[in-house]
Amino acid sequence: MVWCRPADVVYPSVWHRFKGRRPLADGTIPSFRVQDLPEEMRDEAVDFMCAHFLLDEPTCKGTGIAKEPNSVEDIRNLWYHSLEAKLTLVCLRENPSNPEEVYPDIVGLNMTTIARKEDKDNSTEMKGTIYPIVIGAIQFCANLVDVFEEFGVNEYMTAYGLSVKKDYRGQNIGAEILKARIPLCKAVGIKVTATIFTAIESQVLARKVNFKEVIGVSYHDLKEKFGFDLGHIETRDMINMALTIN
Repeated sequence: MVWCRPADVVYPSVWHRFKGRRPLADGTIPSFRVQDLPEEMRDEAVDFMCAHFLLDEPTCKGTGIAKEPNSVEDIRNLWYHSLEAKLTLVCLRENPSNPEEVYPDIVGLNMTTIARKEDKDNSTEMKGTIYPIVIGAIQFCANLVDVFEEFGVNEYMTAYGLSVKKDYRGQNIGAEILKARIPLCKAVGIKVTATIFTAIESQVLARKVNFKEVIGVSYHDLKEKFGFDLGHIETRDMINMALTIN
């Protein structure tokens, strides 16, 4: 059973607006918004994650998941399932002539969804041989601590990937997307957001927004258990990080 967004929380809503840090080619500083992903952008969002996240994220790089079609299908199915909660955050660039308009291309995306205590042991059929390695390593880190018990909640916001388009990196977009989880959580009544951050870049961004380390595991240990190619992984640890929403 999928978690249901409260009916009184307008969908889609804009949760955060911010200015970029670097000028674009035309010399202007871009303005961005972080909002709920609209229904009509679902396919574009999943394609975006395949084009960026699968090539950049350490466990995906370390296993070469993008080269195995069945595993790509597995993770696409995971993303489509997470979209059903209507909580995915997308960053779009605003039109400087009219801030109420946005350019159509996705700039950044966080596949946010809800983890519920009653659902934590649920599993789905996997077609690929690499996807179980990736999801198994992340689940191994997640199982090192019970977030529900640690924070005294029955549900929390989590995510299945954060990615920013390469042309827009350096604008602090990743941190701003994470920051947008705060008003979103408040609006839908979620008290904690926790995620397994697998890359040093996303860990740094999370700390900027006051996420705290709950527990972590080294990629060296994960290599011994799951067989990652450490030659493609520059991050030392996979870390479960959380933020309490006040």
